Amino acid sequence: MKEGEKMPTIHMSKKELIDLIDAGDKAGNDTSQLKSFLAELPSEKARANPPPAVRRVEPERAPDELVTGPELERLRLLACPHIRS
Repeated sequence: MKEGEKMPTIHMSKKELIDLIDAGDKAGNDTSQLKSFLAELPSEKARANPPPAVRRVEPERAPDELVTGPELERLRLLACPHIRS
């Protein structure tokens, strides 16, 4: 390629890229740029840095702390007076 000339755009699947890297390795070619490109793909980054586990904001309450029955209905009506049974 001449200086200033753009590389043609090519499309290939991730599997095709992996196959190309494997073939290059078997042929003894330097595939470091292809491997670094593969590592920059969004799916590879997601695998390398999994999202943190979601933690509960509130601790679980004991059964005796839970509101049930008529008390729950009273609180629901106070919070949402537009909702009637």
